[in-house]
Amino acid sequence: MLHPGITINPKRMGGVPCIRDLRIPVETVVALVLQGSTREDILAAYPDLRDEDIDNALGFAREVLYEYCNSQESSSQDLVCPA
Repeated sequence: MLHPGITINPKRMGGVPCIRDLRIPVETVVALVLQGSTREDILAAYPDLRDEDIDNALGFAREVLYEYCNSQESSSQDLVCPA
C-alpha cells in the first residue's frame, strides 16, 4: 500500500509508517487527533510537520482500517468494522 507523504523504511523506526522521511510515526499524529488536539496544536508541537501531513496520516489510517475490515482477519471480534 502506497500513500502520499507516508514512508515505511525497515531501516528507520523499525519500519513503522512515518510522515515523509521524518521520525514522526503516523500513529502519533492519529493519536493526537483522537485525543482532541487541533491542527494548530499538532503543528506547534511538531514544527517539521505540514498541514497536509495530518491529512495524509488520517488517510493512511483510514486505508489500513479499510483493508483490515475487508480481510479474513476481520472475523475476529477485536475490532468492530463499519458496514
